Amino acid sequence: MRETRASEFPLPGLHSTHEAPPNSGGSPTVSSFRRTHEPDRPGQLLLRDGEPVGAVVWAHDFAERARTGWFLVPLDDEGEHDHGRARRLAVSEDVDRLAADSELLRAEWLARAETIEMVTATAAIETAERLLDAEG
Repeated sequence: MRETRASEFPLPGLHSTHEAPPNSGGSPTVSSFRRTHEPDRPGQLLLRDGEPVGAVVWAHDFAERARTGWFLVPLDDEGEHDHGRARRLAVSEDVDRLAADSELLRAEWLARAETIEMVTATAAIETAERLLDAEG
């Protein structure tokens, strides 16, 4: 995925984190979404019945650490990111610790951000899919 700096990605309301309903039943669920990537846009695009419904985007910026994390960005009627309705996803405590960390130096913080992005990407996409499924 293309790196998205927090400053490129206006995300209001970062004080709330949205958790998806847990997977009930203990067995893996079959997603009702198709996942794709568009080279001109950041993140993973989610399609339901062939229609784009949202994007899962990772944003990190050493200068704006508190704005670090995974976000579900709904799409507007033209299929563009509706940043005003973006929601931070509760994916991993590692993401939260990174966003709150003020001790690490820049190089180490950025390396950790890239590692956490790779390690938590699947969980972020699955969290977004469960959240969208719960909303209907």
